[in-house]
Amino acid sequence: MHRRASRAQVAVVPYPDQRLGEKACAVVVPRAGERPTLADLTEFLRGRDISVQKLPEKLVLVDSLPMTATGKVEKFELRGLAREA
Repeated sequence: MHRRASRAQVAVVPYPDQRLGEKACAVVVPRAGERPTLADLTEFLRGRDISVQKLPEKLVLVDSLPMTATGKVEKFELRGLAREA
């Protein structure tokens, strides 16, 4: 039987920036045994033609994404993590 590798979970949220107003922060639940870096993430995204302005400038690794009772990501909590990082 073929098993799929567990997938990383990712959410991108804004955080305040004095000059630009907002910048992007990627909040990632990495796959078991992996510790991606911001450089790894931006290299991956550049290989998929994501414009430079949309690349995250922060990376926060977490054990799990906060979810609502209906299974949606609680982005307001992630924005707090991004501000603190």
